[in-house]
Amino acid sequence: MSKTIKDPEILANQIKGSFKIRRHELSAWTEVLYDPNDRPPRGSSYDGELDAAFEDDVQVEELVDIQNFGVDSLISNDTRVINNLSEVLFRVEPARNQLIFAPREKTGGRRLHDRYNRVRAIVLDGFTFGRPRTPAEVIHMLARFPEGFTQNPDNGLGLSSTIKFIILAIEHNPEIDLFMLSKVRPTEMSGRIYRLNYQDYETVRRAINKNHRTALAGAAKEEAILAHNALMTKLDPHNYPERTLPASEKTVFKILEMSANEDLSEKDQIAAVKVVHRNTRKLASSNPEALLKLRRDIELVNLEEVIRKMEALIETKTPEARWQKFFCDHPFVLSLAFSLPIVLFQEQVSVGGSTFEGTGEKIADFLVKNDITDNAALIEIKAASTPLLGGPYRGVCPPSHHLSGAITQVLDQKHKLEEEFQTKRYRSKNGKIERYAVRCIVIAGTTPGGRDDVKSFELFRGTLHDVLVVTFDELLEKLRHLRNFLSKADN
Repeated sequence: MSKTIKDPEILANQIKGSFKIRRHELSAWTEVLYDPNDRPPRGSSYDGELDAAFEDDVQVEELVDIQNFGVDSLISNDTRVINNLSEVLFRVEPARNQLIFAPREKTGGRRLHDRYNRVRAIVLDGFTFGRPRTPAEVIHMLARFPEGFTQNPDNGLGLSSTIKFIILAIEHNPEIDLFMLSKVRPTEMSGRIYRLNYQDYETVRRAINKNHRTALAGAAKEEAILAHNALMTKLDPHNYPERTLPASEKTVFKILEMSANEDLSEKDQIAAVKVVHRNTRKLASSNPEALLKLRRDIELVNLEEVIRKMEALIETKTPEARWQKFFCDHPFVLSLAFSLPIVLFQEQVSVGGSTFEGTGEKIADFLVKNDITDNAALIEIKAASTPLLGGPYRGVCPPSHHLSGAITQVLDQKHKLEEEFQTKRYRSKNGKIERYAVRCIVIAGTTPGGRDDVKSFELFRGTLHDVLVVTFDELLEKLRHLRNFLSKADN
């Protein structure tokens, strides 16, 4: 991308054609015409002469008619200043401090075409352009066009390709056909005119240019990585490992600040997670509310996924091994069984061997501990399909042998753990655990149906002092309550 030209001498050397200046003493507007095929002789000072004559088909009366109109009035009351703009390079009216031109561009061959779909004229308002009297003064005027405007008439005048999106944006209004960049008026839409204050223009222009430079730099990195991976990694991955592009923070801004509705690609999703992870402290300091909302959203998504998985496992006859893997993948669900802050100390722990990590005759499904007091607890997992009650006995139902066996099993595990606890803790890789009062939990089955069965079940587990019996559907319901709470907090 070439830098916007500012030096009039450089611009003069690049211009191939010649200028003609037309002015009438009764007209407020001065016209500058340009002939791209008439190059002044080499070494010419390019000062030229003022041509006071008009073309034969231009009537003095027409210019007299428009002499007292500014651009605003011309657009509203007289379209002639726009209709024949294609015949001139630009018109300037120093008294009203306005310069108007038709945006054109060269798209192929030697002819110029309309640069935009709807905008037929651009006005520079309040830029203190004087009335040119020589071609050299015309070149100095072109060199003073605002940053972001083209200046070489051989290629047409208008906004550069980088910031053309300013025009494309305002053309969403089908009634707009004139764009005014003003140093003296506020940004507004009025009839056929879109006025953009110069300060607002500079803010948007710089932002677009910065984004463009970032995109070019990112594209260069991607191309370098692509070449490296295709040419070097493919032949020698050991010495030339595959390179990846660092995650861009624009993905995070899209999520946190713009609340974008568009779907993100899988690549962008991964990039967003990586960038948030790297900048958690910074985001917590600069944008805590947005980060908190993002965290709640992520927690809700995770909860929905956990609930969906647990519902599917309960509906099928899932073996104990799959339930153990489920709790290993989502250990926070076990905290809901205790209603205490617990952390997973170890799964498939030996309670009868010399260490927690070794093998022994007694293996507990999970050894957990209170995250604050370090007090130990044992968890025994049975399947959700495990029957909790046996056959009826004089109007009530006793516990099934599956449930009573699980309770006896976990109590035996507790006994073995307490016998060898000091030795096991001493030899353990992680000795930060206590046995003040080892608690036991059995997670098994689902709540029985029917009033009498529920009564029998509650009567039985209510008498247990050393073992807490929790059903899978009770854990699932706690997850649903947590999801509903977070959903309400988010609203």
